[in-house]
Amino acid sequence: MRAAGAFGMKIAVVCSGLGRTRRGFESFYEDLFELLRTQMDITLFKGSGTASDREIVLGYPGRDFYQRMLGCSWQRGYRYEQIGFALRVWPYLWRGRYDVIHFSDWLVGKWLMSYREHAGLRAKLLFTDGAWIGPDYAKQVHYVHYLTEEQYQAARVSGLSESHMFLIPHGIWCDRFDTAGMDPDGLRDQYRVPRHKKVVLCVAAIEKSSKRIDWLIREFAGLTQKEYFLVVCGAQGWESDELSRMASALLGENFLFLSVSRSDVRSLYALSDIFVLPSVREGFGIVLLEAMAARVPILTHHAAHFRWLLQNPECLVDMEKPGALSGRIHELFREPGLMKVMIEANYHHVTHRYEWAVLQDQYLAMYRQIAQEPSAG
Repeated sequence: MRAAGAFGMKIAVVCSGLGRTRRGFESFYEDLFELLRTQMDITLFKGSGTASDREIVLGYPGRDFYQRMLGCSWQRGYRYEQIGFALRVWPYLWRGRYDVIHFSDWLVGKWLMSYREHAGLRAKLLFTDGAWIGPDYAKQVHYVHYLTEEQYQAARVSGLSESHMFLIPHGIWCDRFDTAGMDPDGLRDQYRVPRHKKVVLCVAAIEKSSKRIDWLIREFAGLTQKEYFLVVCGAQGWESDELSRMASALLGENFLFLSVSRSDVRSLYALSDIFVLPSVREGFGIVLLEAMAARVPILTHHAAHFRWLLQNPECLVDMEKPGALSGRIHELFREPGLMKVMIEANYHHVTHRYEWAVLQDQYLAMYRQIAQEPSAG
């Protein structure tokens, strides 16, 4: 049922990669649209996938196409994807006469700024800076939404007006990661993971620069290989083959690299004993919330952002100190009581702070405030 006029406003959410890839951006907009579609007049524009009521697919070549056809880098392919998306989405935005256009793809935003200026469009631009692109870009748009306290405070210090900034975290559908009733042994058989080993899971792109899977492999090599098994699930890129060879050399057959659909990630949480995220910086870290909702103990870096996100010091470890992670994993398995306390504390935190239903009113209020303010120049 169309809920137009819930607050007398129309919202367009645009995301070039949705339907093509699985990053935090894509899951954020997909979930946000699902949360609000019956509450307000909101339309989702995405690059690929399935269309439905107020969910419009703009068929055009994505970043993978440009990588294959032009032999260009992922980054350049992503730029071409954004340009193509901006050209395709503009007529819809012009005809729709939206009050707010919400986006995260920075180049799409640059095109929208230019279009809006020359076409006299009344819509205000809302930028969710999930990757911390920085204040210079944020100052060019009308409103900026931050997902983390660290990013919000950095923007405030840089001179951005607090009246044009919002701090609301990413949400999660906790029930979709509930592993109760699932069969861990059967799932281990399905994915060819040894039943008798302690399984450490990481859900992250299989690359070195930001996710630091190479560091995770070296840390895992410090554990007794006959007792432990490493599973890394994520998108595979140009560094994945190198990392697979590295893992084979250091871990033998005690690892698995794979990619699964978003709906199947729950199975990996169900078969795992501990979840690890080795990156020292994240735009948000939604996979940590997924693991918390799945009642899997987690370990991540002891950075300020993760302290704010998790509110549990037991989950933090120095991911830049050699031997710290492997030592902490070994320690947790020696203290099952501590793992149980960690699981329960994390589950309470994620369900009371990050469940989408808890955040719904905050997102509605953000859109309402932007739509009701005078048209931006």
